[in-house]
Formats: sequence, C-alpha cells, structure tokens
Amino acid sequence: MEPGEPVPALVLVSGFGAFERVDANPSGFVARALEAAPPVGARVRAIELPVSFARAPAALEAFVGGLPAPPDLLVGLGVQKQAGFRVELAARGVLERATRPDVDGVVAADATRACVAPVLRTRLEARLAQLCADRAGWGLSEDAGGYVCERVYHGLLALGIRLGRPAVFVHVPPERFVPKEEQAREVGEFVAALVASASS
Repeated sequence: MEPGEPVPALVLVSGFGAFERVDANPSGFVARALEAAPPVGARVRAIELPVSFARAPAALEAFVGGLPAPPDLLVGLGVQKQAGFRVELAARGVLERATRPDVDGVVAADATRACVAPVLRTRLEARLAQLCADRAGWGLSEDAGGYVCERVYHGLLALGIRLGRPAVFVHVPPERFVPKEEQAREVGEFVAALVASASS
C-alpha cells in the first residue's frame, strides 16, 4: 500500500458448511473465495459456520471478538432453493415456522423460544434497493426463511448495532443455477459496490 492510500474496508463474510442434502454449500465457498481474492476496496475475513441454531451464532461472536479491529461491514451468506440472489432486509428473533432440524437435530422453535429480541432491520435498505435495481438476478426480501440463516442474520444485525457497523445477508442460489465461481464474482462485485457507496 502506498503512503496516503486509503486503507481498504475490513469486511466480515460468513458462509455455511454442509447440511441436509447440500454437501458442498456454495455460501461457504463464496466466503472463502472473497477472502482469497478480496473485492475492490476491501479486506475480507471469512468464516464458515455450522448449520446450527446454537453453534453458528456463538462461532460468529467468537470470530469477530478475535479480530484485531471491528469489521467495517458485516456480510452473511446462505444458500436458498431458488435461482437468483436474494438480499434480506430483516430478521426475526423468534422463529416458529420452519420445522426442519439443524445439523444438531434442533428445530427453530426450540432454539429461539426464549429469545425476546425484536425484529431487526438492516440500516442499508435504501442503498440495497438501488444496488439490486442495478443488478440482473438480484432482489430484495422481507422473509429471511426462518431457518439458521435467519438466526445468524439476526445475530449479525445485533452485532452491527453494538459495533455501530452495517450488516446485510445475501441468499445465493444453488450451484445448479449459478456456478460457485460465478457466485463469488457476483457477490464480490456487490460487496465492492457497497463499500464504495459507503465511502462516497
């Protein structure tokens, strides 16, 4: 880095490991790919989380606590069943709808029954709406799915509030719709655009 050159933003990117029939989760691949080849204007620290209601948020908290400085941006990734990229605007603290167990055999209702946290929303809504409008195959969502992705997103948003940093969650498509290398390029460009808009 040249003297006087701006320090790239530190971006946390989380993805997930295997679960159910998803042996190779593209969200984990994309997170690791962005750490290996960071988007323009960013430094990336990546973590692959277990698809566990209890262990994923705990691992995320521990990972962020071990960083030398708070991330400038928190980005969570998970895989959805549909084609396209879905940017989530909100996450609920209490999850009751989904009946699929996580990799530990725990269902959402049991994992979040004692949670009293409200629905949390990203503070990037206006910026995300513009970015999605400009990108083919990208859209906004008010329903993060009620599974471990939503549990982690709620944790990311709460962490962002404590740190004074923005957070966002993106559902990527299965690899049968978009190859994982292409997903890494798409998400990398999205993150670069977010970082650039924050500094403009």
